[in-house]
Amino acid sequence: MQLLENAAVVSMKADTRVSLSLADGRELVVDRIVAVTGFRPDLLMLSELRLDLDESVEAPRQLGTLIDPEFHSCATASAHGEKCWLIRSRTFTLSA
Repeated sequence: MQLLENAAVVSMKADTRVSLSLADGRELVVDRIVAVTGFRPDLLMLSELRLDLDESVEAPRQLGTLIDPEFHSCATASAHGEKCWLIRSRTFTLSA
């Protein structure tokens, strides 16, 4: 799997695979697209696990301080990697 960040899609054509034309001139052919922008998941089923989540943004605490809309917009949040997205225990993994 390849993570493509900050990409603007100019056009898309779907058949058995998806062909993308990006604003920077790149052309990509992919199996699927997962666009993750501004969703709010239902975390009720996780309430008994006592995860270390930021209450305001319902994300891992380390990520929450970077993306809280009260302090940041998409353009002002500092760069962060996948380690901020994960909560892991011996039997459970949550990826924000």
